This record gives sequence, structure tokens and C-alpha cells, in this order.
Amino acid sequence: MYQLVYVSTAAWQLNLQDLNAILDTARRNNKRLGVTGLLLYLDQGFLQVLEGPKDAVLGVFASIERDRRHAR
Repeated sequence: MYQLVYVSTAAWQLNLQDLNAILDTARRNNKRLGVTGLLLYLDQGFLQVLEGPKDAVLGVFASIERDRRHAR
């Protein structure tokens, strides 16, 4: 099992609808890829732990890095 932890800052103030959309997409995609983890959001900051097969985790993280809703 491979683990990856990152922190980032939201590019703008996210509302509950934005966060639910992120979670819905992540849950659907991560389940399909065998990736699990934890996502925390507080005061425009994210902390996420991803775990699973290395290639899958790195693929999910590459997608996250392209997401314009946050900056590292």
C-alpha cells in the first residue's frame, strides 16, 4: 500500500455545494481505483491522505494537482 499526504489552499471560499461536489466525485473515482483516505477542509485549507496502489494514488494526485479550485 502506498500513502501520500498533501496540504493546499482553496483558490476561493468553497461553499457546502462545492465541497459536496468534490466529495461525490472523489468517492466515485476513488472507489473504482481502489484508493481510500481522508480529506479535511478548514478555513480554506485542505489536508488529504490518499492510500492504495501506488499507480492509482499517483494518478489521483496528478488529477488533484490540475484542479484549479486550490493551490499548493
